[in-house]
Amino acid sequence: MLMGEKEVKVVYESALDLNKCLSNSKTYKVANLGHTWPLESPELFSSLVRAWVNDNPLPDTLLKL
Repeated sequence: MLMGEKEVKVVYESALDLNKCLSNSKTYKVANLGHTWPLESPELFSSLVRAWVNDNPLPDTLLKL
């Protein structure tokens, strides 16, 4: 799961709850960006999707929770 670091509290808490319920999930924050982070940083979004699709490591800029 991905969320912006500047998300509202309920989104952050929901992501943590989902992470607990889904045993194979991983949760990351995108530093310094909000809910619309894919629009705020399309280059990061594209590189992240490309890494995920190709089963490569995710960008180092993500903060793991």
